[in-house]
Amino acid sequence: MNLVSQRQTLVLYTTAVCNLNCVYCYIDKNPALVKIDQILDESFRGDYYFEFAKEMFPDPAQLKSVEFWGGEPALRLDRAYDTVEKLIGFYPNLTSFFLSTNFVHPEWDRQVEGLIRILQNHPERRFEFYLQLSLDGPEAINDAQRGAGVTKKFQAHFSEYIRLLNRLLGMPGNNVVVSAGFKPTLTSEIVRTLIEDKERIIGYYRFFEAFLTEFQQNCVIPAEYARLNLAVPNTASPSPHTVEDGKEFAVFCRYCADLMRENREGKNHFRYYRTILPYLPRENPSYESSGYMNGCGACGSGVSTIGLLPYDYISCCHNGFVNLITEYKKEAEKNRDSALDFRFFMSKSNYLIRKKQEYHEYEKCVSFAYDPVSSVKLANVAGMISLLAKNGQVSPRFTNTKEAAKAARFLQVSTAYCFRDNIGTTGSAAMIPVGICRLLLNGAMEVIEHGI
Repeated sequence: MNLVSQRQTLVLYTTAVCNLNCVYCYIDKNPALVKIDQILDESFRGDYYFEFAKEMFPDPAQLKSVEFWGGEPALRLDRAYDTVEKLIGFYPNLTSFFLSTNFVHPEWDRQVEGLIRILQNHPERRFEFYLQLSLDGPEAINDAQRGAGVTKKFQAHFSEYIRLLNRLLGMPGNNVVVSAGFKPTLTSEIVRTLIEDKERIIGYYRFFEAFLTEFQQNCVIPAEYARLNLAVPNTASPSPHTVEDGKEFAVFCRYCADLMRENREGKNHFRYYRTILPYLPRENPSYESSGYMNGCGACGSGVSTIGLLPYDYISCCHNGFVNLITEYKKEAEKNRDSALDFRFFMSKSNYLIRKKQEYHEYEKCVSFAYDPVSSVKLANVAGMISLLAKNGQVSPRFTNTKEAAKAARFLQVSTAYCFRDNIGTTGSAAMIPVGICRLLLNGAMEVIEHGI
């Protein structure tokens, strides 16, 4: 198997800092991160990332997409402009760009506009630019998670975003398609609040629908070039969920299923949403009988997706970089009276950071976890579920081997096998954290299956 040829997506980390301090974020904000940010700034000067990319993606036909992560990557997207220009010139199939952003930095529009204009400078190619917008829900929820006043800033910037699209994408010969979608995160605390009253769940989803209404009313760009996607929420990860969290999540899912049914019956709870249940299986309704093929929505980290770091290091997962800066902050606190050399620190053990020369061996190991016909994960997870059931951590129905296998299959097609969570929590890429089992196998799975 030629593993190098499977690489398709390049990740660039434009900054180590963030303008927010969300309660569930892995990045522990600290002034020590400014040092890393300075190193990142230096690394973007010259051709370092362009030359690194050519080493890791040696066939000009193979690189198809570039993603920007951080920190808050929109703080300094401009650092990557020159690299993007060079990459477009070298890789003829590079047509996709992705940005994950909290959308509330004062200069987000200038940063995003700069990238769009670079893409428009290459009219011979059609580009797709996707913005993942982090927004957890109505003001009472979102501000509690992300900080006072964040929701109002987001709403104001969203209106500015529509005006930006009208101005930039309305130009003759435009060759850029800009799509955006929300990334809401449900913590156990939010779930607990929402299930107090089904009307709160209705209000939660209508909050997101209001953005689509505004978009449709004010965006004059054809849908061919400007789109907005609604999304159901995910749950905070990793998944340190308790049995009680799982039972409450099952109530949330039952309410969502009821509202979906009522909506179909004409009660018109929602204008756009047809599905509001989290964790719906990504395959067909007969997924449980479709063998053990790996149908999970794995992100491609360590196989098709590679993140480049300074000093010839590779982030094998988006959170390799996150783990690095979090660990650096802890070490910096221990060594307040002495300088902590970041380059030396990077050489220390980090299960998601690899030296360039070491990456191929890691890639070889991870490729087995992505093998679409490997049954090892399914068997391991089924055994764990059965054991959890015997110890009262998940529904007792899963003490039955057949039911445990069915639950493992459900988890395989409904959740991503996240290497950060799996390896970081269990030490194995073939095992998942027990928290996600507690969340989904204490009543929620039955409701979600019925809601297919």
